[in-house]
Amino acid sequence: MLLPAELISAEGVQTELRNLLLNQSLNAQDAAGQTLPLDDAWFDLLDAALRCYWQRTAELYQRAPQYWFPPRVQHLAIVTDIDTVRPYFQPLHQSSWLLYASDFAPRYSNVEFAVYHLLLAERMGLLQQVIPAIGANLSYWLLRSGEEAQQFQQASEHNPRPDIHSAQALAKALPWLRQLNHPQLRPLQSATMGEYGEIPGTGILMPRRRAVDLDRLVQTCTRSVQGVAERFFHTQSQRAKTNHHSTNRRSADHAEALCQWLQQERPRLLITKSGGEVIWDFQHPEECTQLKPVLSDIGDRVAASLQADWAVVGTRSQSFVNSLRDQHSLPPPQPHFADQDGLSYMHLQRREVAYNLHEKGMQRLREASPPFERWMLAARTIHEWGHLCVEQGWVPMSLTKADYRERLLAFEECVGQMLNDVPARVLRAAETSLSQLRKSGENHAQALVRLSLKRMEDFQANLVAARYLRPVEIETYVRNNHRSHVQGYQNGAIFQRLMRYAYEFQYLRFSRMEDPMAFVNKTTWIQEQYVQPGLLSAQRIHELFMKFTAICDAYRVDEGFFRTP
Repeated sequence: MLLPAELISAEGVQTELRNLLLNQSLNAQDAAGQTLPLDDAWFDLLDAALRCYWQRTAELYQRAPQYWFPPRVQHLAIVTDIDTVRPYFQPLHQSSWLLYASDFAPRYSNVEFAVYHLLLAERMGLLQQVIPAIGANLSYWLLRSGEEAQQFQQASEHNPRPDIHSAQALAKALPWLRQLNHPQLRPLQSATMGEYGEIPGTGILMPRRRAVDLDRLVQTCTRSVQGVAERFFHTQSQRAKTNHHSTNRRSADHAEALCQWLQQERPRLLITKSGGEVIWDFQHPEECTQLKPVLSDIGDRVAASLQADWAVVGTRSQSFVNSLRDQHSLPPPQPHFADQDGLSYMHLQRREVAYNLHEKGMQRLREASPPFERWMLAARTIHEWGHLCVEQGWVPMSLTKADYRERLLAFEECVGQMLNDVPARVLRAAETSLSQLRKSGENHAQALVRLSLKRMEDFQANLVAARYLRPVEIETYVRNNHRSHVQGYQNGAIFQRLMRYAYEFQYLRFSRMEDPMAFVNKTTWIQEQYVQPGLLSAQRIHELFMKFTAICDAYRVDEGFFRTP
């Protein structure tokens, strides 16, 4: 279940969304197979946890901004069946929190337990690592009372989260962890600094004699994380039990069944393996000798998932090609397709969409497609075809060159005014990164405008894709491609980051959300990065976004090249 960020606030879940979900009488399953109703009491605890998260994060950030982040809202993904979602997974990349239904079930949880796991989900999203995220959040406990720590410990004893052993180890360590020190959160009164060491990345000052205890906590949490992942992949690899077939035979049956399906259905795609080698080709569907060995050890869920993925790629590709008035009019892929990876990708030599079984960072032969991934796969497939349309000139400007030039100059003027608005110290700090960006003859504003326009082909491809995708696929794609960039840019590159926000704002036009600018403000920390420190006004940022929006509005899909999709 996904609760969209725009329907969540510092006060909790929007009433209309809450009532909608309550009317559906939703349930979840805990680790023991017991039913967890997502009822009023469940939402009450969720709302209380969100309010507490907001208050405590604001205090931590105010007191220790070097180590903490301001409160914000992300898409809230609630796992209702632990066997179907990979632990620590982000369903919407770097823009979602993954929590479990039991985190907000009163029989298993309380506010202290729920708030901690909201904070952990946020930190894991920022760091993209589990153990460092646990470590970075240790200073949270320096401000908690003994009663609050006890409530967390009580919930940890009974909550059925898959990774509950980590929480239990932390709860056991709280008596000594809460006595540690921190320059902003709990300063040392008087001590010999040589007796203390800093836990890297946290600011926490810890007596050296506690190093053994910290190492024990890290090792326990590491074993828990590894064990959770192993148990999940074991579940994914399971095969239906029969009295007549061995495990190896069942694996062979999966491979044989998938090959038979490919031969019969001939979905329009290429299947590749590591190195990009094509091991199945829709134009030669009977050739499965290279594919079968790769499928030799897959489970039931993975087999069903692969077939569903291939059907999506094949259906989307065929529907796109069928929609063209001239199916042979697309150009060969250009060099920007050289990165032969992604959920699916345009094969450089074949001009067909490929699906890599050994995709980097994915486990396609070990787990079924995670939530939302198949919708993203559909969007990615059409997006790749859309790029070919852009290269062929099928998404042209709908304005005269003079009108387009006028909009471009208005955007450039806005960027220049923005640079004039910022305090001199900020511009000095950004000077090096801006100078590196500039080409000969450009000023800073022109360089930033050029940077913004570099991604225009992606936007044009999105205009094509929007003609073909279902609303749920578009929403998934949009939310996967709009995120905070508080990390990922050097400190001096603050204007480059703002240009990225202006571009990614354009994704939101494809969404059904009512107020895209409010969504940006509540999910990206753009206010905390630019407005609250006094770098820029909210009005200036809004004007910048609108001026760039006007440039994007200049492009239209030329319907003359397409039949009705």
